[in-house]
Amino acid sequence: MKLKDENGTVYEGEGKDGVKHGKGKITYKDGRIFEGEFNHGKAEGTGILRFKTGKVCYEGGFDGEEFQGQGVLQCETPIPLNGDFDHTNFDNLGTHWTKYEGEFKDGKRHGNGTLYLTNGEKFTGEWRDDKIAGRGVFEQRNGQTVQGHWSENKFQQAH
Repeated sequence: MKLKDENGTVYEGEGKDGVKHGKGKITYKDGRIFEGEFNHGKAEGTGILRFKTGKVCYEGGFDGEEFQGQGVLQCETPIPLNGDFDHTNFDNLGTHWTKYEGEFKDGKRHGNGTLYLTNGEKFTGEWRDDKIAGRGVFEQRNGQTVQGHWSENKFQQAH
């Protein structure tokens, strides 16, 4: 089955009653590509979303058009970080990260996950609504770790 909508998005794959259902591929007008499972017209289950360059953007669970459950999110153009990252304020992260592996809810990082920075450091811990919130461990380049509690991306206290 092949469908094209008014936005220039093209679907190719299995269908049922004239809607996307089963395995399929969506090519968006901007060049991004989604391949995965559909249920009654919506992406549901597992899939892969690629940037227009072909590089994987996200691989994992979907519900509708949103990341859901376990997945891996890649940064499209990570910027190298020279030196250590200030783990007390993740609002300053920008694109100094390569990937996030963990849980998603409603398209946002939510639950437990690990964020890998471009300088080799990483944060493993709790996320809420796309922000670090709760217990976590920040592993520095020198091998030392900081265990503590973060709220709204800000370090609160060590444990």
